[in-house]
Amino acid sequence: MHAESGGGSVTAPASGGGSSSGTNATPDSSNASQARSTSTSPHGSSKGSGPSPGGGRSSGNDASSSSARSASARGAVVSAVRSYLGALASHDSARACSEMTASAQQGIVAIAPKGTGSTCQTVVASISKLITRPEAKFVRDAKVFDVRVTGTTATAKIAGAASAARLVRKDGHWKISGGFGVR
Repeated sequence: MHAESGGGSVTAPASGGGSSSGTNATPDSSNASQARSTSTSPHGSSKGSGPSPGGGRSSGNDASSSSARSASARGAVVSAVRSYLGALASHDSARACSEMTASAQQGIVAIAPKGTGSTCQTVVASISKLITRPEAKFVRDAKVFDVRVTGTTATAKIAGAASAARLVRKDGHWKISGGFGVR
């Protein structure tokens, strides 16, 4: 689905057999633990795996706890994206907007076609009405992949979407800050 206005466009993942970015658009209803990231961090060797002279952990242990935190953050990003997509698919504009930052909510209103509303909820409600039942299933089950987390920001690609979702971590929660055609 794609709606345009003079200032930009609003895009939800398109339904169909393929995606616009050449990715595999097979729906992936797996849980967040299957999210993968092509972002890698160097891991040191586990030589000298005993306690360090200062009594702290060795770099090998630090790398594994860092990796666990990374996987947890990626899983939380996938959950936030899935919640947003699920809200769109079920025409729940209040929930969809609650998954967005205030600036993303303002951005979607700014680029929305004329007559769709003046608040995030009215714009999303107008746009989500265009999502048919088969498209809703595709949107809800869209594959979320290539999740990259850097501190309090993240990106996640969605099969069929024109651009990656951008997210920020605010008050302990990941929120959509842009992407999908949202500025």
